[in-house]
Amino acid sequence: MKSAQRVMWIAAAVLFTSCIGVKTDITVERDLSGTARLEYTVSRSLLDSGTLDGNEHWPTIPVGKADFERTVARIEGLTLRSFRERDQGGDRVFEVTLAFDHVSTLAGFFSANGQQFAYTTEDGRHVLTVLFNGNGGAAGTLMGDVSGEMAQVYGGDLSDLVKKAFEGYRFDFTISVPGDKKTYSAPMGDLLTSSRQEGLEISF
Repeated sequence: MKSAQRVMWIAAAVLFTSCIGVKTDITVERDLSGTARLEYTVSRSLLDSGTLDGNEHWPTIPVGKADFERTVARIEGLTLRSFRERDQGGDRVFEVTLAFDHVSTLAGFFSANGQQFAYTTEDGRHVLTVLFNGNGGAAGTLMGDVSGEMAQVYGGDLSDLVKKAFEGYRFDFTISVPGDKKTYSAPMGDLLTSSRQEGLEISF
């Protein structure tokens, strides 16, 4: 019975906290300063539920201007350049521009949002590495934990549920450095259910 309750709670939570799309565009200058432009597309029903605001089971995602002001205040070298929000159908779109003094500053910001960002040097080159879904898939780990239970109780694969819940929302991430540019783009549901470690690495 406890197993059934756990699985159904996960299924309900996936549906309840879905409807988020993320677009990130980072530009790094030769001196390692730069800008990060972020666009969050969030279901209005999700915002109204308050799920993004301090729910202990889910990462706190900064969406309001006050959220970003608090975030940059605790990360030295990070500045909020601009903030704008607008309605788009049943969604609220948040457009944010952050400026950073050094690219390593972004590690603090992205780690707080469920991603891993690392800056290193190798043979005189600057190397930036971003992992989008933890170690081999944060959600993929969740899938593995409950896949057997889901088959018995839910009657299907949790990954199918996640993909349906996030249908129409995407995850797009671009990094531009002097002389190079790399982009990762996928439906949000595919990223969350990937069993592989998804990310980007770029050097200059």
